[in-house]
Amino acid sequence: MAKKNIKEAPKQPRVVSPAIDFFETLGNKCQWIVLVLLVIMAVIVFRDFLFFDKIFLYKDIGSDSINGYYPFLVHNIHYFEKYGFPSWSFEAGMGQNVFTSALADPVDLLFYPLGVETARSLLGYKIAIEVVLSGFVFYHYLRSINMGQFVSVVGSLMFAFSGFMMVSSCWFVFAPEVLTMPFILLGFEKLYKKNQFWLLPLPIFYITLTRPFVLISLSIFLFFYISFRLLQNDEFKIKSYLLVLGKTALVALIGVLIAAPWLLEHVQVMLDSPRGSGANSVADALKAAPMFAFADKLQLGTAVCRTFASDILGSGIDFKGYQNIFEAPLFYCGIPALLLLPQLFFASSKKQKIVFGSFLGIWILAIIFPYFRYAFNIFTGNYYRSFSFYVGLVFTILSLMALDKIIIARKINIPGLFVTALVLLILLFYPYFEEDVKVAVIRNFVVIAILAYTFLLSVVPKINKAVQFSFLGFLVIELVYLSSISINNRDILTTDEANSKAGYNDYSVEAINFIKKQDSGFVRIDKRYSSSPAMHLSLNDGMSQSFNGTSSYNSFNQKYYIQYLKAMGIITGTEEAATRWAEGLKSRIIPEGLNAVKYVLTKFPLDPQTLALFDSVARFGDVTVLKHKFALPLGFAYQAVFSLTDFEKCSPTQKDFMSMRAAIVPDKNMNEMKSLKRLSINDSLPVQFLSLEKIKTLTDELLPSSFQIKNFKPRFINGSINMSAPGIVYFSIPYDDGWNISDDKNRQYNKILLSNGMIGIYLDAGNYNLNLSFNSKNLAVGKKITVAGLVLFLFLVFLSVKFKNRKTGVLKV
Repeated sequence: MAKKNIKEAPKQPRVVSPAIDFFETLGNKCQWIVLVLLVIMAVIVFRDFLFFDKIFLYKDIGSDSINGYYPFLVHNIHYFEKYGFPSWSFEAGMGQNVFTSALADPVDLLFYPLGVETARSLLGYKIAIEVVLSGFVFYHYLRSINMGQFVSVVGSLMFAFSGFMMVSSCWFVFAPEVLTMPFILLGFEKLYKKNQFWLLPLPIFYITLTRPFVLISLSIFLFFYISFRLLQNDEFKIKSYLLVLGKTALVALIGVLIAAPWLLEHVQVMLDSPRGSGANSVADALKAAPMFAFADKLQLGTAVCRTFASDILGSGIDFKGYQNIFEAPLFYCGIPALLLLPQLFFASSKKQKIVFGSFLGIWILAIIFPYFRYAFNIFTGNYYRSFSFYVGLVFTILSLMALDKIIIARKINIPGLFVTALVLLILLFYPYFEEDVKVAVIRNFVVIAILAYTFLLSVVPKINKAVQFSFLGFLVIELVYLSSISINNRDILTTDEANSKAGYNDYSVEAINFIKKQDSGFVRIDKRYSSSPAMHLSLNDGMSQSFNGTSSYNSFNQKYYIQYLKAMGIITGTEEAATRWAEGLKSRIIPEGLNAVKYVLTKFPLDPQTLALFDSVARFGDVTVLKHKFALPLGFAYQAVFSLTDFEKCSPTQKDFMSMRAAIVPDKNMNEMKSLKRLSINDSLPVQFLSLEKIKTLTDELLPSSFQIKNFKPRFINGSINMSAPGIVYFSIPYDDGWNISDDKNRQYNKILLSNGMIGIYLDAGNYNLNLSFNSKNLAVGKKITVAGLVLFLFLVFLSVKFKNRKTGVLKV
């Protein structure tokens, strides 16, 4: 694999005397200093969580931790306990494949055997450990590119406690992105320098499990990073450059192949969601934006301010800048980085200036002209998120290169340092906004930090132990102080709150347990309120409190579930956001009955209309349990059909009643239903004729041909149905190719899309014993790809051993 014609570039000599540079004299022992510092800093920043006073769940703008991440955690713990690895679940919306959610963060697998309460209490430990590990590995990455010990210690702390890691940690799904990056960078350096191929596939495998969507943006970053690193080599050759790119891509691909089952399923989930396709995608609007239109003043002002400190414009809901604390620009990676970046150009050759300037300019360009940021995000949304992480990472790496050059040369450009400090102070106080929204205390701290670092950097070239300790000590104070604000100055769930009779532990728990004891069959429960303690209402109470509901908050809600809600007129318009916050059926009582919603929980006074349709059967605290008088089971049969085109012309009330009279069939299937009665638009009753008596009559007509469940598991349902006449059986299960329907004679039945979202089958008259089974359609082929990936990985291990001591060249910093 090594190219013999590639000369090894000489290591850049370090002119620093080991007798003077304390950190260099320690050698590899520095890694333990890094580890101790990271642990101490993490304990201080996360102390309330580590000592179990608080739970790492946020009630403010970070409510996704409570309303998004936590429900899936609870759901997966229970699913693993009862059924094994998650597959199809009726607790997610009206039903969805949740296979990929089980590994949103593989670390969670360690929590599943511990139970909900223990897992919840350990969330702070999980994030703190990921912070420490990311910084520790980043230190080894910096050493791999020949950074000095002192610089590597500084860099490890800056990376671990960067703004993106601190602020985004409460969204959980982004922490693995920070954790894997130093492994990826270290893996590339080992591949390029030493032909060690085995490391790089592992973090790629990990990130593919957790967030496969970022593989595209990660590939873009790595392309620019590798180009940047190789262009620094004095003997840059295009052939060698292409060879390195090719080797890196192939080795990384093996990591993707090992994660194939999860990747294929995740891609399928995204494609089968409104966010990934169809009229609800925001891609078209973003692509239509002018390419060189400038970012507005609010956006640019936020970008500048949050480079100084993550919370300088406010914490949590007090944030006053562009969008919110997470989706706004967030480039903070330590104040020294801002002072050091210009020094990189003062201390570099003409060629290096071009390389450094190009690499930095790519990211600055995307900040000034948002179109390029949209493109980096594959036109999926007008937010910063991961883009902020990559910008902060670039700032960190380049500033550390500058510091390393300063220490090696024992020289710093003093005029440039003072001018930089002055410019930073001007930028800090510039009136970007109509009103002064900056947090004065933080801004004052930033001013002190700029002045202190300016002095310390001016004397750093002396390589004095006292100077190095002072610099490092002030950096620790800065990172701990600002990180503590990001983590703790928020509305956080306390342990006492979690254990009180409130939030997800409210009287809904007793009500749900009562229903399960009274009714052991498949039923859905709708809630007229949210139990979440967060500032935003939760639509995932079904997962948090373990019941089958109809609402769902999910970035990738099941496409046919959303199509059904649209067909019924519950969701209107083409706003992509409305497909993520799906309220389900709770606003429409008749569709609730049609879709097995047998019980409703409410905290509101009962009005006459509610009492006409529901029986009040129990009360627990402030929660009343209502039983739907006209609820139908999971499956039942129609003897009439109605075309989807005509259905779409009906009013919402007419749709409700027509859904009780006939199966809503796609126009293309209408000719196949000649044995069934065909209704037309003329058969839709005027609203004034729709009454309670009509609901009862139609329900009574559907009940005799009900699907009687004998055995129920989320991915396997067995039951019987007696068809007195030919008809279409409606199952209130969102349509998915993974569902197969057969009888006890192994006859397979073709699925029909009903009401533009649910599963149906045609049956002739007779008695049937039906099996409904769900199998992830990509799982089988994914396992085969995984086996191939593992074989290739073992081959990489063999090559790594074979070429262990053979180098391909060393890049200069």
